[in-house]
Amino acid sequence: MTAVARAPIVAGTALAVVCVLLTLAVGAPGGVLHVRAQPGGYARAFDLTGVVRHPARVTLADLQRYPVSTLRVEFLAGTASTQAEFAGVPLWVLVSAAGVVTDPRRKNDLLRKYVVVTGSDGYQAVIAVAEMLQDYGNQAILVAYRRDGAALPSDEGMARLVVPGDKRGGRYVDNIVRIEVRNAGT
Repeated sequence: MTAVARAPIVAGTALAVVCVLLTLAVGAPGGVLHVRAQPGGYARAFDLTGVVRHPARVTLADLQRYPVSTLRVEFLAGTASTQAEFAGVPLWVLVSAAGVVTDPRRKNDLLRKYVVVTGSDGYQAVIAVAEMLQDYGNQAILVAYRRDGAALPSDEGMARLVVPGDKRGGRYVDNIVRIEVRNAGT
């Protein structure tokens, strides 16, 4: 069979796959297809990188050197409501300790920054730096290492992101492997 003769078969197969996915999505709760991320394994440390003066590899011992912040949160995980108390270090404390690089020639350059938090399974969430700043969002976003008075369960890793202002837990990244500060527009 030549490449020309196979083209309709490949195109037809691709169309069939799209149709199956759309059918599944329509039949899924709320018409949304939910796909679980594949577990990436327990993360014992994470890298704090990006536009910072002091990139670092952060371990549990490093996190425990900071004063502890505790948050009681409630959020939706799927269709279930979850309540928990998390303890850890505010994300802004870690990011500012790393020394966010700003351009003094740019008006409010710090407001152009955002943080990408990545889990060991590749799952990512984005936090604008302004969400954490006292004069703007003033959210106490936490890099937690304890839940309900105990170490995080092994499926959540050494550290996880907790975003208390969110109604849904979509930005609660488990098994953090990287926290990266970036510039908008780059």
